[in-house]
Amino acid sequence: MACEQHGVSTGRCKICRNAYLKPLIRRWYERNRDAVLAKAAERRRTDPAFREAAKQRSHDWYILNKDKMKARRRERGEPRSEAATERRRQSAKLRQRHMGLAAVARMGGKCEACGNSDERVLQFDHRKPVGRSSRKMLGVRVSTASHREVLKSDRPSSVFALLCANCHIIKTRENREYVGRRGLTPPADENAAKTLH
Repeated sequence: MACEQHGVSTGRCKICRNAYLKPLIRRWYERNRDAVLAKAAERRRTDPAFREAAKQRSHDWYILNKDKMKARRRERGEPRSEAATERRRQSAKLRQRHMGLAAVARMGGKCEACGNSDERVLQFDHRKPVGRSSRKMLGVRVSTASHREVLKSDRPSSVFALLCANCHIIKTRENREYVGRRGLTPPADENAAKTLH
């Protein structure tokens, strides 16, 4: 079957065939959408290989269409849905928690001064005092910045000490490393300053 419009002299013209079939497939899908989605959800739940393939297809599609989707959302003036915003917030919290646990594990998982291993109270202390104001200038959250530095550094123990909250505040107060109105307060007498590490 020849197609003069698309220059196909022999065989079927794929362009014409696709143009004919596309609306038919779309109508069929609209009629059977619930059944198709239910079947796909069931297969995703029971078949790990299908689940991984679907995840990869979804990721590939997103990478190809990310800019287009963002532009379309901007054109429509659509704000991000509350549910999507909440999902992003929860995902960010989970990522930050995993990053924090990995950083604590890399530093030995216990306080250098007293040996407390309760992850809820462990904190990173700069061996060389760094004030909050200078970290604010970097434009990152203090805890996230410390976790990233620990995970990326070749020798994180030369920059940070892992201390529990009590030992951290004791060391900070004894060495007068806290930030006052005039910035970082240096120790009154560096020779007399006590350190925990």
